Amino acid sequence: MAETGNCTTGGITQNNCFGIMTWERGFRELKSYSSIEESYDDFKRIWTENYQDYPSWNLAHTWTGGDSTDTWLYNVNYYY
Repeated sequence: MAETGNCTTGGITQNNCFGIMTWERGFRELKSYSSIEESYDDFKRIWTENYQDYPSWNLAHTWTGGDSTDTWLYNVNYYY
């Protein structure tokens, strides 16, 4: 949501609402989806397979490397 403005910036042409990346072609790039709904479904799959717990400060610190941890956690809580 923060990176793409909920599909209003960044991921418009790829229907990527979450800034999800892929390495399918051997390099990191924004993943493309056939619809916004497909993007939401993939986000839900990724979240449940990898995190399972409600976002915490420790998870935020891991994902940001300590840079903007509080902002990340605020945004995740807001959209969650």
